[in-house]
Amino acid sequence: MDSHWPTIEYRDETMREGMQIESADISVDDKVRLLDALGETGLPRIVVGSFVSPRYTPQMARIEEVLERFTPNPNIIYTALLVNRRSYERAQRFVPPLTIEDARPFLNAHLCDVFTRRNFNRSQEEEFASWPAIVEDAKSRGVAEAEIRVAAAWGSNFVGEFSLDQRMDILERAHTVWHEASIPVTSVGILDPMAWCLPHRVEEQLIAVKERWPHIRRFYLHLHNARGMSLPSAYATMRALTPDDTLVLDGTVGGIGGCPRVRPPRLGESAAGSRPRSLGGGAGRGAFAEARRAHSRAKPPEPPTPGPPEAPRPGSSSESHRRAPRELL
Repeated sequence: MDSHWPTIEYRDETMREGMQIESADISVDDKVRLLDALGETGLPRIVVGSFVSPRYTPQMARIEEVLERFTPNPNIIYTALLVNRRSYERAQRFVPPLTIEDARPFLNAHLCDVFTRRNFNRSQEEEFASWPAIVEDAKSRGVAEAEIRVAAAWGSNFVGEFSLDQRMDILERAHTVWHEASIPVTSVGILDPMAWCLPHRVEEQLIAVKERWPHIRRFYLHLHNARGMSLPSAYATMRALTPDDTLVLDGTVGGIGGCPRVRPPRLGESAAGSRPRSLGGGAGRGAFAEARRAHSRAKPPEPPTPGPPEAPRPGSSSESHRRAPRELL
């Protein structure tokens, strides 16, 4: 067996990331069939959806019905996106088969202030302001390790490309906060919700992180595929890492998915997540066929709302554009 590659942990996001940009009219029956088909593929970990407000994410409005009716595979870890105390309370009903994980705490900031306002109804500065409470909570729970993240990492459909220095500045800032709290950083997350990843840029980023913090061995990538670059970028990541490293990748069957509040990179193109089948993830034909059938039976989703004609610079505190509804409530 070739020992050059890192250990890869694959997490299937078809039911969450995949569904959230599709029509809310996709039926519970279709979602149950798709989740059951995913359970027959051999995928080790499946995210079943998100317990969020149906007011802002109507595709998740009937997640409880899906979980009541699907047939779990005992060999699969089923998880969900849980964003607050209410979401934890809703999810508890379904444990097991749902697993509520005590995830590694992380500090995260988006390089694009416009994106974070539209998607989370908060500014970049508000993201930074939330960090002390996250750290205090981690300290109170005796957390032994933490993660640093940068999101909208390589570029924005609103303000353009970001540099390696900008990404490293966010990561350095987060690392310093954890270091001052005496909690070691053991993981780095890099998120690309607007599909600006390019293989050479991704490889450059991973090399820079490894040179700056050689003790970090876990890397989490969330890559979108609207420009067709998520797969080559994932491969570039694998090349940059070593057998001592672990790479955590998100993906969806057939590459469906994306952020519903992102202005498309060009007219008529919609965002899509990475495709696990091309990575050898084994997302079987049955699941792929069910995804296509569910999509074909639903009404087309509404096109994304166009972004503002002029956007403030990353990190700007300008309030000149409308604050969008908060997704994660």
